Amino acid sequence: MQIRIQHASLCGKVEVPPGDYLVALSSENQQIRLTGHGLDLALPAIRRRAQGKGRVDSVAFFNGGGSTWSLVFTSPKLGEWIALLEKDSNK
Repeated sequence: MQIRIQHASLCGKVEVPPGDYLVALSSENQQIRLTGHGLDLALPAIRRRAQGKGRVDSVAFFNGGGSTWSLVFTSPKLGEWIALLEKDSNK
């Protein structure tokens, strides 16, 4: 699954440059991995729900208002995981 990040962002201490990324879940490390532009970024993730809704893996990337974006990975077997990205105002 692929997402497009429009602006330079921060997730914890991880800097995420703008661009298109493939998204994967690494539940044993509690991370959502972004791969693209020669980078392999590991974003810290929090498990929200023990069981995911639906029958296939899905990714949602949306802005709830302000400068915070939510990246939600849902898997029927691994549950629902979320990482929050904050728009980097310095760049």
